[in-house]
Amino acid sequence: MAAAIPVPVPPPADVRPVPDPAAASAQPVAAPPRPAPARPDSCTVRELTVRRQDLAIGAGVAYGRLVVTNTGRRVCTVQGYPVIEAVRAGHVALRSEPVPVPGGGPGPLIPLPPEQSASAAYRHTLARPPGCPRFERTQVVVPHTPVPFPLAGVDARACGYRVQALTGGAGATWNPS
Repeated sequence: MAAAIPVPVPPPADVRPVPDPAAASAQPVAAPPRPAPARPDSCTVRELTVRRQDLAIGAGVAYGRLVVTNTGRRVCTVQGYPVIEAVRAGHVALRSEPVPVPGGGPGPLIPLPPEQSASAAYRHTLARPPGCPRFERTQVVVPHTPVPFPLAGVDARACGYRVQALTGGAGATWNPS
């Protein structure tokens, strides 16, 4: 009688592997997928500032908002998901996970006149599982801008962040999907 050969069975499509927090501290993470090419009217790093605003803290979860303001002299556009990056040992060790826009895609194209803002809500858990590393700093990358903005006040000890797409105005609120 021949021995049975085990056949690997893939997991169901709705099962995702649980990341190992210790592994996140050991090596840099892969770069996120590249957004669509910048439009000619896309905002540039020199035209933007980014700040953080708290929405609420409670029940072990912090909600906040990233506010992107056009400080330039022309109307420019933003679109998509800002990316919160946590840096450890000089490398990006953790990147935020985007919350999909209903219907898919990058979210609305937002024209920003000078001194106007767009915002994106974010959340992260305040619970700190064993092995969740402390990061040196956090920063945010706005779509189509290659230079990260320092992000003061975002907890540098977290095992994950989720960020929603930019919306017009500075009043984004968390809408779970």
